[in-house]
Amino acid sequence: MDLGYVMTRSNIYGKTPIFLDFEANKAGHFYLGGFCLLDGIVEQYILDEDLQGLGVAKELPVTTPIEFTRRLLEIVLNENGFIVGYSTAEKNYLNSMVDELDIGSEYFELLYLNLLKSAKKWVNRYKKTSFEALPPLRKGANPFMQKTQKWSLASTMRLTDFLPPSDYAPGSTTKRFNDVRNALVKKGQKYENLTSVQKQKGTKVLKHNCYDVEALPHLFKIIHATNERHLETATSLLFNN
Repeated sequence: MDLGYVMTRSNIYGKTPIFLDFEANKAGHFYLGGFCLLDGIVEQYILDEDLQGLGVAKELPVTTPIEFTRRLLEIVLNENGFIVGYSTAEKNYLNSMVDELDIGSEYFELLYLNLLKSAKKWVNRYKKTSFEALPPLRKGANPFMQKTQKWSLASTMRLTDFLPPSDYAPGSTTKRFNDVRNALVKKGQKYENLTSVQKQKGTKVLKHNCYDVEALPHLFKIIHATNERHLETATSLLFNN
């Protein structure tokens, strides 16, 4: 049961935010995990063995979602940290693995900050007019997608100086992963045998995840400097135990 824990100034002080972004499809199949600390140096891990060729070509470790999560949680614990994700998606992903993780009781005291919740408070209080004036994130998107993407991380970051790259394509990431995955399976994981288009898709999905991870500390710092309370009230226990 989520106890609705709210971070106060006394327990946010001195803790290390660790920023996390998973790439997964709607069925919960993991492709990639990326995280960083406030220094913005991103670590990426391939989480699908059928993308091993991409990992080898890009010199990224290939592991399972469980092992990646174990490493991540050990870092959080050792750094006296807490996890920051945009929305509750990353929290839900981690909770879906908790039974397989076999972790000690100390991990159930870890915290999770939903930066989307903080961003909405920040936007509505300080940036509402500018936010409402933003055009759709992706030109040509249908009304449903426009509404879905309005509060996405990339959309919100348009209010900052850390803009999404020109080839950032929301809604295309899963297809790109699947295209690269299928091609690698067909080619026996030999990345060099992929077409130039397939290789570009592999590069773009890694770039997409890297931007999302790097954007999190950037936005966190802006909100923290503006109104720390918006962070405190968006924090809860990581695991719903």
